[in-house]
Amino acid sequence: MTSSQLSTAALLTALTLSTSGCIIHVGAQDHNNSDNADYSSVFGGVDVSKNKQVGELSSVNGNINIEDNVRAEDVNAVNGNIEVDNNVQVHDLSTVNGDIQAQTYLSVKRDVSTD
Repeated sequence: MTSSQLSTAALLTALTLSTSGCIIHVGAQDHNNSDNADYSSVFGGVDVSKNKQVGELSSVNGNINIEDNVRAEDVNAVNGNIEVDNNVQVHDLSTVNGDIQAQTYLSVKRDVSTD
C-alpha cells in the first residue's frame, strides 16, 4: 500500500468512527440526576423516560422520544422526528425535515412548528 492509500484508509476510518450515531437515554440510569438538565445529540437520538423533568432537548439527524409525564423546555429536532407519549408538557416543540407525533394531553406553552 502506498502512503496516499494509507492516508485515505486512515481518514475514512476516522470519519466513520466520528460520525457513528448514539442515543442518549435520560432515565433511571442517568448519572446526571439534576432536574432541568439539557440534552443534545448529533447523529443520534434522545430518549426521555417516564416522569422526568428536563431542560432543552435537541437532536440533529436523530429522533427525540418522550415518554409519559415528562416536562421539558424547548424540544428541537433537525432531520428527525419527535414522538411524544401521554401527559407531556413542553414550552416549544419544533422539527425541521421531520414529523411530530403525540398521544393524549400534550401541553405546549408557546409554539409548535414543522418545516
